[in-house]
Amino acid sequence: MKKLISILPFLILPFLLLGCQPSAQDNQNDEPIDSSPSITTEEKEVSTNQINQSSSVADLEGKPSVIIFGGTYCPHCVAAIPILKKEIWDIFKDDINIWVNVIDKKKFDVEDVPQGFNPNYTFEGLAGEECKYVPSWVVLDVDRKVVISSCGGKKGIDEMKKEIENLL
Repeated sequence: MKKLISILPFLILPFLLLGCQPSAQDNQNDEPIDSSPSITTEEKEVSTNQINQSSSVADLEGKPSVIIFGGTYCPHCVAAIPILKKEIWDIFKDDINIWVNVIDKKKFDVEDVPQGFNPNYTFEGLAGEECKYVPSWVVLDVDRKVVISSCGGKKGIDEMKKEIENLL
């Protein structure tokens, strides 16, 4: 029993480091999640210096941008959003564009951080590589070029924060 308890953290750790895949119930039409039609629920207006559900990629130009991809069904995403708010949003909200693209078209339980589903923003379209895991994110410079990206939580928020500081 003692031996099992001592190796238990090593058995659980790989599952904590992996990202979540979109579930079948979130995509019943077998279409790629990112190509879903635009959201139909009404959203509160986002300030003019932030991107929103109808923004295009061109709207990102002029400020560094962070686009986070997540799903409310993913425990890693649910845990990451409050950290994102504290470590990124609260510090950089006036200097960068930030958008949480919620692929299951629901809302995370966090105040102030702009979120919703924008079909114009896909990880593959922004980062140029396929990613089927969340949480994932992309940091873009003022010219919309990828500075750093992370698929499925491979990189941490400290790496994101460092790149944002370098851009400012």
